[in-house]
Amino acid sequence: PVLQVKLTKMLHKYKRAVEKNKDLVGSVKSELERRRQLEDELEAAQSEARANMLKLDTAEFNVTRLTKVCEKLQAKVQQLEAAAKARSASWVGSLFSGGSEAQENELQKQLKVCQEELALKIQENERVHMQMFEMDNEHKNTCNMLQEKLEGLKQSLAARSTELTKSAEERQGL
Repeated sequence: PVLQVKLTKMLHKYKRAVEKNKDLVGSVKSELERRRQLEDELEAAQSEARANMLKLDTAEFNVTRLTKVCEKLQAKVQQLEAAAKARSASWVGSLFSGGSEAQENELQKQLKVCQEELALKIQENERVHMQMFEMDNEHKNTCNMLQEKLEGLKQSLAARSTELTKSAEERQGL
């Protein structure tokens, strides 16, 4: 009778250990699946980040190009302004040249067009810079969030693996 009681208790402990082991194995499997999903999400986010970096490089190239265009337009504006001042300063020359007023009007028109082009290029440059800044921040936030999720899952997986190992050791000890 005493031996049978001990055997019954051991059998009961064994069944609990087997049930606990099944639960832990199921938990580990679900954690592994979740980890795979997060790794897939991380890969997708990294792919998106690479695409954003390409967009960022393109935007930086466009900014450089627009900056050069702006500098050329500013130089042209300065040149036209200097030419207009020089013509207006030489009033004696304007008396003899005839039609100088028409030339000055043409230069004023060109100056206005150049200033408008410059303003448009500056606005486009500002817009591109804002897009680059927003894309960079979005990329950093996404990477940080996914990295935190992955770290949490790694810790959870390690804890579950430890529990599974303990359960297996208990089962072997019975």
